[in-house]
Amino acid sequence: RAMKRPLTYLGQHQSFPMLSNESEDNRAANGGNERKQILVLGVCGGIASGKSKACQILSSNPDFHKCVHIDVDKLAHSLYDSDYPESQKLLTEIRAEFGEDVVRTKELGNTEVLLELDRKALGNIVFADPSRMSALERIVWPRLKIKLLEQLKQLEQKIESSSGLLPVVAVVEAAMLLEADWDDILDAVWVVRSPNQHQHERLVQHRNLHPDEALLKIQAQSHRRGIGNVDQEKQKGLVTAVIDNDGCLDTLTKKLAQAWNDPNSWRKTQTESD
Repeated sequence: RAMKRPLTYLGQHQSFPMLSNESEDNRAANGGNERKQILVLGVCGGIASGKSKACQILSSNPDFHKCVHIDVDKLAHSLYDSDYPESQKLLTEIRAEFGEDVVRTKELGNTEVLLELDRKALGNIVFADPSRMSALERIVWPRLKIKLLEQLKQLEQKIESSSGLLPVVAVVEAAMLLEADWDDILDAVWVVRSPNQHQHERLVQHRNLHPDEALLKIQAQSHRRGIGNVDQEKQKGLVTAVIDNDGCLDTLTKKLAQAWNDPNSWRKTQTESD
């Protein structure tokens, strides 16, 4: 991407990742995916690793410039809501793939029937079988990326209309960020990592899961990219920073600040490489 002036951030006077100054015509010719005023920081990690807490710190602490948190899990849930135009088509596909038990029907008082997802029934299937999880992801992820791009576009338009000079960092939280193949929209990928024992304790104590169910959810993600092979993904350059979370908020905040201020935690652009 063509880059423009460097920006400072966090009051540290370090070079912030530079932003595109491509013209609207060039952006349109390139598919319209370039963003002028937004940097996208992907935050991923296993269940109960502390990635949500990390995103909360980034988006609420003024030390971290202007961060806007986008929770992809919540975006995914919105795909099943009746307000989403494609929801009924999506649920029909899910029913065809996973069976009648994962979708409930609701009579609307006429001949029309509304489909509603039974999240627990679907979860019991996909968390017990990686191949079924992959089948669900093939159905959902393409729609989810479109939804995410819409959110980023709305954010960009809001910034442009306010004539803001500084960029906003969109902190995109998604457990399966690497496997979703969204690399083309990310300026950095940070993995929040926590010992399995800590994950298990959080699931049991804070989410009231049965110990066996908690273990099943942790094991279901153990083979996923950016969770079971973090060090390899970092060596490849796909992960730009690893945040080890031992459960102490002060320590987590300091580690986030260290990553934020480290130029190696952000992907180098072609202009910077040159």
